[in-house]
Amino acid sequence: MLAGDYIRASADPDSFYAEIYSVDSPTSVTIVGNYIPASQTASGTKSVYALGSYSASASPSTQRNIYITSREDVPIGQNTFWLFAREDVGGSVPTVYVHFLGQELQYGDSNQIDDGVPKQLLQYIGSPAESQSKPNYTSALIPGSVPQIVSITTGAATTMASNQYFIIYSSTGNRAYYIWVNKDGTGVDPMPIASATALQWVVTTGDSAATTAATLATLLNDTFFNDFTATAVSKVITVTNNSAGATGSPANVSVGAPFAITVTQSGTGVGNSVIQDGDNLTLAIKLLDDAIGNIIAHQAGYDETVTIVASGATPPRSLNGPISPGTDIQLPPNS
Repeated sequence: MLAGDYIRASADPDSFYAEIYSVDSPTSVTIVGNYIPASQTASGTKSVYALGSYSASASPSTQRNIYITSREDVPIGQNTFWLFAREDVGGSVPTVYVHFLGQELQYGDSNQIDDGVPKQLLQYIGSPAESQSKPNYTSALIPGSVPQIVSITTGAATTMASNQYFIIYSSTGNRAYYIWVNKDGTGVDPMPIASATALQWVVTTGDSAATTAATLATLLNDTFFNDFTATAVSKVITVTNNSAGATGSPANVSVGAPFAITVTQSGTGVGNSVIQDGDNLTLAIKLLDDAIGNIIAHQAGYDETVTIVASGATPPRSLNGPISPGTDIQLPPNS
């Protein structure tokens, strides 16, 4: 495999193919954007890959070689697809017929051989490929940006007590969350961080580690701003930020062992606050429009007049003139 190839879980459809950003080892790759297999286990899942680049060769030796041969030697069969056929038959102007364009190109001609969607446009909107319907908007600013991924291991309810909590952050740290334990209905929100959002993690005596993990995954999947995607396998939860971007490191403050939280992939790039990577463009524009509307609606603006008089002013409605440079003028109250 090489950077630019594509990979997916073997159980997923072709629409799940993700572009390989880099090949890190014989068994590890980094992909462009966020990918969560439809089904996965703690031990992993089988994958398949597709080549993203090819080279022409008169003597092919690898899967990446495109065979060059005389027309009469082209094999006929359902597994053979020809790309170009030379049409000039040795004439003075070299000409090829392009199969997927359905037209001829002469020497010196140029034509875009894709379907008209430039890679620059895909990069601008943050989409890793034409087949992807979930753009990575962060990549429009910093190509190759990735979201933070966190692994959480939970314990059974017997290892927890009410009001224990841990902290986790959305992309770029725009929102901080503290998740606090409410065991058997005896908990009270500890409110440790005034500016953070509280999430109540309800557990019940007798819950297994797998049950507490499933409950926590559901809680993280249902945040108001849809900041996380969480999947639980037994007692281990994988939490992926729904937008790429650097952010704060999560921390366990007081939840009892064996609870543990670790960062398995640090986020990179400048993430989003209102919209999320994966939102379609129409939804993203509407969310931005809604956010801007809220800002305008909450502006405490008003118009009042300050009259400049020769003498006898009644501040703040009027002031004696002339006004010297640097003078502070008190605004009248909003009438």
